[in-house]
Amino acid sequence: MRRVEDKTGQLKAYRLLVRGTVQGVGFRPFIYRLATRLNFGGYVKNVGEGVEIYLEGGQADFGRFLQALKDDLPPLARVESLDWLEVEKEGRNKFTIDRTAAGESFVFISPDIATCPDCLKEIETPGERRYHYPFTNCTNCGPRYTIVNKLPYDRESTTMAGFKMCLDCLKEYENPLDRRYHAQPIACPACGPQLVLLEARTRKPVSEPLASAVRLVKQGKILAVKGLGGFHLICDPFNLQAVRRLRKIKQRKVKPLALMAKDIETVSEYAFLSRAEKDWLTSSRR
Repeated sequence: MRRVEDKTGQLKAYRLLVRGTVQGVGFRPFIYRLATRLNFGGYVKNVGEGVEIYLEGGQADFGRFLQALKDDLPPLARVESLDWLEVEKEGRNKFTIDRTAAGESFVFISPDIATCPDCLKEIETPGERRYHYPFTNCTNCGPRYTIVNKLPYDRESTTMAGFKMCLDCLKEYENPLDRRYHAQPIACPACGPQLVLLEARTRKPVSEPLASAVRLVKQGKILAVKGLGGFHLICDPFNLQAVRRLRKIKQRKVKPLALMAKDIETVSEYAFLSRAEKDWLTSSRR
């Protein structure tokens, strides 16, 4: 890597502490790419308070680095505070993502994020290795808060710790140019969680769980779907008997029930939506 000196002919070193929503949102990969592009040596790592960054490079490049932290953040990242100081050089020629530092933790973790367009395209495209895989995610989407067991946010500190990455996922996880670079919930059909459908009384597994679930709903059955934050009871809203049974189960005689729709066009067939409501229903935090 070509090192760039400042106007005095000297390399300088800086240590930064970034607080905010900076773990589990692609922030470290962003810093890695930014520092590499600006020819910095050093490292980035999760710490208890947020993310620590150490840089060795030219002063002018450091100014550009700080500006990029304001202008080019990943979509889900939020910086609440940034502290930095000039420090002694450690002689780092390359920039790396280091292991998380142990210590007292207080950091904002992103809420779970709706599946992004890139992941949806993979799920819907025959031939993709994640075709029809419901747990597809990347650094821009997927579970965050509901899978955390402890901080800082790393795979071994989440409910994904028991799922060993296959070689294909590991390759994506370690590739700085891949959108799944250091995506902690990364998974695929070969190595990740599997969709299972069980009969309510016998607890016996039902074959072809997704297709069978669709068939059962159309037949007027009620399904208990385990989501990231709990169970959801679902039925066909156009089947009056199924809705009555659901109300009886939930002991909800008149209180409205939530409706689930495929897309915003479907919602518009049944409800008037303001611009703000459309934005809410299509945002990554819906």
